[in-house]
Amino acid sequence: MDSSETFRSRLAQGLAVLTALVAVAALVAFVGEEGPTALLSTLAPVALVVAAGWALLWNPRVELTAEGITIVNVWRTVRVPWRRFRHADTRWALSVTTDQDVTYTSWAVPAGSGFGARLVPQRQQHGEWAPAQRKLGSSGTAEAAAMAIADRVPRRPGADERSAEVTVTPNTRVLAVLGGLAVLAALSVTLG
Repeated sequence: MDSSETFRSRLAQGLAVLTALVAVAALVAFVGEEGPTALLSTLAPVALVVAAGWALLWNPRVELTAEGITIVNVWRTVRVPWRRFRHADTRWALSVTTDQDVTYTSWAVPAGSGFGARLVPQRQQHGEWAPAQRKLGSSGTAEAAAMAIADRVPRRPGADERSAEVTVTPNTRVLAVLGGLAVLAALSVTLG
């Protein structure tokens, strides 16, 4: 299977858009009331709010590809090759456990309703991940992601996958942008 699937919380995406709209409306109202010079003191704080909404609510996701599972959170990105995957849990949010008994949890894919949890396939059958019997679609819930994972887990990994390791990388660009905007916002509020 060479296509990728991406899972995100639709609620979080809606909140990110709402946050951006409210921040921009506040900027327009403030500049309309105080004049164009107020733009200098309010642009950085508004940009910080919009960027933080994107980083906290829109950007976090779980991607399933032919190579494995990628969990993008605010602080870091984790790539788990299929060879290293052992099981997934959907109790509070999607959690992926590796063959080294290390668990990584996604901020982006929270657990769904009790009904959705009952549709998740059995975790293990004879030492292998059980394939899903039903689809929830890309609804952005942990259960939907777990079912998609169950459909994708290779039964017999190839020799090239055996050497693949789990990689954890910090999201330095996102953190640098947020940090820079926070400094600019603090300066503009203090000096403005």
